[in-house]
Amino acid sequence: MTSVRRFAILTISDRCSSGLATDLSGKFLSETIGKFDATYFVVDTAIVADNQSTIEKILKNWCDHEQIDCIITNGGTGFTKRDVTPEATKAIAHRDAPGIVHALISGSLNATPMAMLSRLSAVIRHNTLIVNFPGSLNACRQCFEVLKPVLGHAIDQLRNDRNRIESTHCDLQSKNGKKLKSKVCVINVADRNRKSPFEMIEIKNAFKKIIELVQLYFNSTTIESLTKRISANEYHLYTGYTLAEDVFAIVPLPPFAASIKDGYAVIAEDGLSSRRVLPQSSVAGMGPKLSLQPGFCIRISTGAAVPSGANAVVQVEDTELLERTENGSEEALIKINSLVKVGQDIRPIGSDISISDKPLLVKKSILNSIEFGLLASTGVHSVSIYNRPRVAVISTGDEVISPGQNRPPNCIWDSNRIVLLGLLQSSNYHAVDLGIFKDNVDDIYQGFNEAFKCADLIITTGGVSMGERDLIKQVLREDFQATIHFGRVNLKPGKPTTFASCLYEGKLKFIFALPGNPVSAFVTYHIFVKPTLELLSGKYFQYLEQQIHEDPTKLMFHKTIRCRISLKSSYRLDQRPEFVRAIINFTHSTNPIVRLTESNQISSRLLNVKDANALVLLPSITENEGVDYIEDGALVNAILLL
Repeated sequence: MTSVRRFAILTISDRCSSGLATDLSGKFLSETIGKFDATYFVVDTAIVADNQSTIEKILKNWCDHEQIDCIITNGGTGFTKRDVTPEATKAIAHRDAPGIVHALISGSLNATPMAMLSRLSAVIRHNTLIVNFPGSLNACRQCFEVLKPVLGHAIDQLRNDRNRIESTHCDLQSKNGKKLKSKVCVINVADRNRKSPFEMIEIKNAFKKIIELVQLYFNSTTIESLTKRISANEYHLYTGYTLAEDVFAIVPLPPFAASIKDGYAVIAEDGLSSRRVLPQSSVAGMGPKLSLQPGFCIRISTGAAVPSGANAVVQVEDTELLERTENGSEEALIKINSLVKVGQDIRPIGSDISISDKPLLVKKSILNSIEFGLLASTGVHSVSIYNRPRVAVISTGDEVISPGQNRPPNCIWDSNRIVLLGLLQSSNYHAVDLGIFKDNVDDIYQGFNEAFKCADLIITTGGVSMGERDLIKQVLREDFQATIHFGRVNLKPGKPTTFASCLYEGKLKFIFALPGNPVSAFVTYHIFVKPTLELLSGKYFQYLEQQIHEDPTKLMFHKTIRCRISLKSSYRLDQRPEFVRAIINFTHSTNPIVRLTESNQISSRLLNVKDANALVLLPSITENEGVDYIEDGALVNAILLL
């Protein structure tokens, strides 16, 4: 998902830096940038005098060490001898950004002819954009208004953030492009199907079709397209991603014999005799450049390298001070009060992790904080990971409006997109919100065109049942020659769940068209979409071939638990297997107790999902040997909502 864009504001003013004036412009920029976009964060500010070397120093530090995405300076752009901001900026630049300067001057001239006296510059150093604004508050306001429409996209390009770049391109094409016309010929309502043309398939068969398509995708896509290489300084940005190669330790851990305790490095064979304390010491990150001789010892701290000649460490608690140095501040002679063994309190080279033919981490490992720590500590400076699919989220419906808009009569606010985008973000997937598309074939056709340009997997809600405005499947088949792998599934809620695929500009695209009821969308996301995203991310892929021939639900329901259901009264079963929303109590050691969030499990009632930590799969009446209810205390399978 979306990561933050880091800003720094530098005010250049002799008067402000000396406290003779208040920095209004810097304060305005800090407050305005933070409010303009939820991803914008001002992480550093500074006020300096009009001194070129000082300006250069702070700009270099922000660019080279603080990983700032954009620096905006204000002040020092005039004609006086003290106005040296452009000179300082250009002195540390790697590339120019002349278009920004032209736009700033042009936009400012609309407000005042004095703008032609501003010597502005815009440059790039490494991946940081640096833009000079004039010092006055009004000029800063005018310049920011000019810059803000392109600021985010400029940062994304410098970062090479392909997901954001493509999302912006999608938006531009949508705004500037012509209205696309669908090939679908909408039939008269009286002529529509009275029965769905799609076979009702079982849940496990739906999974099997998903797995088969994922296998096809991996088998037909080059490894270069499936993976990317990340460097050590960005490991933390890829929590939960899947390793695409075996990784071996480059250096052992520890890379040197290290002390386990604070104490003294000694020669064990010297026994319990007293020892002269050398004036040097070995602290973490440093070590004395001498070899220890018999009868002497060296102070050593935890984690420090054991000096040459020493073969044991004695902790401070096992020693006694016998003599001080002449000035009384240092130790001159100590006594060892415990037996010393060779290797005592020393971590040998490679004792934690050794160099071997065995991988430190194997391909398909899931990368989390510990894995990143192992990679960093053993000198692995970059690794190859599987890309995660980019996801587009669309709601459909003439009656649906975005949250926050005025609600006309007979309309509802859209909760589906909000829920789905939140679920995707919590799992660290990049998601593009493509909004709401009306129930007409042209809008739906244009919506899918936008989605296919910027995403690998598309999630829609609504428009997949038997209503006269349910047009998703028709548009997919007729306009995109999509294959509908299944259009109805034997489950409740979510019977009309649809899974399709198509080739778009030579790339395979995955489409999940989920029902419009909020609970149905939530449940089918967890049952079908989430495991598919995980498979496309390389997760669990090593199990595909063996499990597809067994029970695919073993793969998809990878976080399941056997529970005993607690009911106030018997619960009436459906003709279809049903996923009810429930809360598991883990205090019981054998089978945890699970209870429904509420008795009303209707698919339009989002309240029955609140507080749920599991989806309980109840059997159909047929599976329950014809009995149409399930009793209190029955054993059931539950999928954990993690």
